[in-house]
Amino acid sequence: MLSQCLVIIGFLYGLSSIESPYYPDGSYSPKGNSVITPNFATRSLLTEFIVDTSIVLTTDNDQVLASVTFGDTNYFVVWCDRRAANGWNIFGARVSPNGTIIDICGIPISTAIGDQWYPTSAFDGTNYFVVWGDKRSGIWDIYGARVSNNGVVLDSTGILISSAANDQVAPNIGYDGINYFIVWMDKRSGVDSDIYGTRVTPQGIILDPSGIPISVASSDQKSPSVAFDGTNYFVVWSDCRNGASDIYGARVTRAGIVLDANGIAISTAPDSQQLPAIAYDGTNYLVVWSDLRGGSNYDIYGARVMQTGSVLDPSGILISNAASHQWSPKITYDSTSANYLCVWMDYRNGFPDIYGTRITELGVVLDPSGIVISNAQNEQYFPAVSFDGENYFSVWDDCRTGIDIFGARISPSGNVLDPTGILISTEPAQQNYASTIYDGSNYFVVWTQGYWDDDIYGVRIDSSGVMVDSVSIAISTAPNHQVAQGAAFNEGDSQYLVVWRDRRSGSTWDIYGARVSSHGILLDPTGFAISTASGNKWSAAVVYGDTNYFVVWENIYIYGARVNSQGVVLDPGGIQISSTAGNSPSIVFDGTNYFVVWSTGDIYGARVTQSGIVLDPSGIPISTASGTQNTPRLVFDGVKYFVCWADGRNGNLDIYGARVGLDGVLIDTVGIAVSTADGSQLYPSVSFDGTNYFVVWEDQRAGVFCDDIYGARVTTGGIVLDPGGLELINVDYAREYPMVAHGPGDQLFISFHGIAPEFYYVSRILGAFYHGTGIEETTNMQPEIQNSQLTVYPIPCHKQLTIKFQIPNNSEVEKATRSQKSAFSIRIYDANGRLLRQWDYETIGLSDQIIWDGTNDFGRRLPAGIYFVRLESNEFKRTEKVILLR
Repeated sequence: MLSQCLVIIGFLYGLSSIESPYYPDGSYSPKGNSVITPNFATRSLLTEFIVDTSIVLTTDNDQVLASVTFGDTNYFVVWCDRRAANGWNIFGARVSPNGTIIDICGIPISTAIGDQWYPTSAFDGTNYFVVWGDKRSGIWDIYGARVSNNGVVLDSTGILISSAANDQVAPNIGYDGINYFIVWMDKRSGVDSDIYGTRVTPQGIILDPSGIPISVASSDQKSPSVAFDGTNYFVVWSDCRNGASDIYGARVTRAGIVLDANGIAISTAPDSQQLPAIAYDGTNYLVVWSDLRGGSNYDIYGARVMQTGSVLDPSGILISNAASHQWSPKITYDSTSANYLCVWMDYRNGFPDIYGTRITELGVVLDPSGIVISNAQNEQYFPAVSFDGENYFSVWDDCRTGIDIFGARISPSGNVLDPTGILISTEPAQQNYASTIYDGSNYFVVWTQGYWDDDIYGVRIDSSGVMVDSVSIAISTAPNHQVAQGAAFNEGDSQYLVVWRDRRSGSTWDIYGARVSSHGILLDPTGFAISTASGNKWSAAVVYGDTNYFVVWENIYIYGARVNSQGVVLDPGGIQISSTAGNSPSIVFDGTNYFVVWSTGDIYGARVTQSGIVLDPSGIPISTASGTQNTPRLVFDGVKYFVCWADGRNGNLDIYGARVGLDGVLIDTVGIAVSTADGSQLYPSVSFDGTNYFVVWEDQRAGVFCDDIYGARVTTGGIVLDPGGLELINVDYAREYPMVAHGPGDQLFISFHGIAPEFYYVSRILGAFYHGTGIEETTNMQPEIQNSQLTVYPIPCHKQLTIKFQIPNNSEVEKATRSQKSAFSIRIYDANGRLLRQWDYETIGLSDQIIWDGTNDFGRRLPAGIYFVRLESNEFKRTEKVILLR
């Protein structure tokens, strides 16, 4: 993990020589190339839902470049977040003054295509205003969004602040009691970066759409910071007009007039001064920066500047010259103790830590050796700091377990109140690669959960999509990686066998399994090894025969092993099924024999008896067309097999299929073209509904990285009933790796993974019913009558939630008829829109509040997750989102 953190941080910031963390034009360098996922109108035939609504918090993905401001009751921390596949996004979370994280999964502030980078924010007494650099247009622009005090994003698509020619990056923001003032680095000249700004109203109106040129001096001006003194703003930046980088500033009036067109030289010491920050104490400003005047290491210096622009400390104030480098300072002011707190990243111990010191209004450094704010394992980078009227709060990028956002409170006396730090940037665990089996009563869905240390989880859902298990079942949480591969059901013993690839050995991938009862009880808590032969094993699949399970996998060749219902592996050395190298095996049972198919670049198959004898040792060639054929899947219809696969004979991958008789004779020698749409079609899966085969696949006809879920019916006679394909799922984010299972009647359940929006905003296992009864998630949450009120607290809640409500014209409601009263209700829904608990007018009476204890209408304790409280009648409705923790 340390090496991973070093590589990512080094790539992000280029710290090997402790240079500016910007490109030459001043923009930050996000990691890697973003995957761009365009937005499409939803035209889906089916409605998807989240399979597992329980919450497991993780720190799997990277979060960097945190900034913090204090509102009227809470801190608001914003950062760049890598949890989604469409690039770096802007997330935030409120943190109470006692250090409690209010938004445990983060608030998605901007999830536009491309990258969003380097956020910061200010508070206007009602809302926060967040600004950032944004690359949705292909070049860097400045965007912003307002976020309410209760964490609601008011500008979901963002406010375009500057889209001048070339790049605009690294914004900073201040508030003057009337308007915001946003400043940034601007490359519109096409030669050097300059400093521009604009005023923005609290309603988000841009008052200076062309921007205000604050400094357009020769060479580069970079890294602006801004503060307000009650009369004017003061903007500071690093300035290369004299060759090496110096610190300059300029005053700007509330009307947007620049008072110091040539800039004020704050520090022109030898060598380089970079990354200034500024705060105001009611009389003077204090500007701090990283300073190389010592010749070998960066130190932290500062200078006080009067409201008139006079520099009181022209030689600078030495704040820290500890061993090695001190870098990237930030500063805030505490009016109660009349001191500043300056924080920075400090290399005195080898790796960077977070240090700080208090500084008086007279420029006296109170903690000359520095205050250790965080020296946790590995590195801590790029701090920010704010003050809440009682304590300071510093946040930073932290590599102790990855790259996350941590914070700590510091008292005005310099005591660190949270010496181990507060983890701020948690997120729901990622879920990928689902497999689904139907047991006659419920579907059992298993998947891979996590990112760096994957585990195997599963959950039972009924035929209406309701979770049977209150929380998902942890099937394997062994060390290192596990990747889910498949499951089978043994009706006689009422148990599933789940199989997966497992790297607990630390060196090679093995095949493991575990039995789970039909009641959701894990029978093999540590799992059992199915194959630990030399070499890496991949792509396992499993089916149940008459008396045993049969598991197949890839280990150069295709191998298999029988496993009995007690979990005993009957063929510990494995049965070699293919005579040549193969991959991606799949398997079914026909009542007499198993039939295994795999890819060699072509599609082959072989029948295997229940005693483990391979009837077709040379393999049955199912498709040897030109191009590559891969990822075969198959089903048995009671008479013959149907095999489908991704096929490259036409250039792009298409979906083809073929029927094979019980005697192993290929019926469709040239294959059946199931889908030859534009783009690629990938990862097919197939089931049989009693009448037709139903094939589903991942479809890129809308473009690469724009994966949707398509399907088509194929008759048992080999006729494709939907040659253009059925568009099953088409939403804003890619939907990948579909698997289909046949349930009751003609119902089919399709599982897949993709980014779940709103609360989760990470990849989750999703599902949809075809010819079924899936429940659509409730999304209309806008009030229809303004004087109806609904308040819920605390959020998040643990044991109980108070629901306070006020309805319009309550006296009129009391006079209403019984039928009118019956329309009034308060209801609890889960994240999939399923009704769990409700109270009607007769239950509530004249009360103005009720207490919810986290149970459904049957008294069953509900799992942790996201829920919606809805106040509703014929004439009005209001909905509030709540988080239930366990």
